Amino acid sequence: ISQKLKSHFSKERIRQLAAETNFMKRCRNIKPEQLFWSLFQNFSSHQVEQLADLHRAFAQDSGQNVSYSAFYDQLSKPPFFQFMTAIYQELVSQLYIEQQAKIPSVFSRFKDIRLHDGSSWAINSLLKELYPGRFTKVSPAAIEIHATYSLVTMAYQNVVITADTQSEHDFFPDGEPGVLHIFDRGYVNLAKLEAMGAVGGHYLVRSKENCNPMIRGIVGGS
Repeated sequence: ISQKLKSHFSKERIRQLAAETNFMKRCRNIKPEQLFWSLFQNFSSHQVEQLADLHRAFAQDSGQNVSYSAFYDQLSKPPFFQFMTAIYQELVSQLYIEQQAKIPSVFSRFKDIRLHDGSSWAINSLLKELYPGRFTKVSPAAIEIHATYSLVTMAYQNVVITADTQSEHDFFPDGEPGVLHIFDRGYVNLAKLEAMGAVGGHYLVRSKENCNPMIRGIVGGS
């Protein structure tokens, strides 16, 4: 685990967040800081397929012989979600302060810079009626995560999960004055891009080969 990341959260601060969110009032065998760092390390460096994988990793990381039921009870608590959310929000706010000064001045004209894209994930085939996949033979059930990420706040502005078969253009972000959106060429939708520009928004997108743009001016170059 990066020592830089660990420096953002002391043991005392993680325990304080656990108490504030009613996740853990008392620290017993499973301590909140040990649980958080074990989960973070394993989700970021291993392919976790079952809860038992996390249980075994926690026992190894903490050096404690914690029963599966005791471990499961902690993760199934409703305040566990609030605890993890609180850590995420605090980390994002701290990273925002660090990163804000690193944004090149050339982008200072924009109120925000947002990246938007969709990513597909295969899921259990039993869910194919609810979340049908595009590639029915390989992944009969799949979801697509449509996300808009802000480079200024270092946080997601919007995340939507849909069936993989639903068009990504249905989740095209709305334009905002002074905001620069960056897309890949799968988002070339001239009507939506024109609407974005009409409200004072900006965009960068890789065009398709059959695009025939009107060039109004060239900045830089020879």
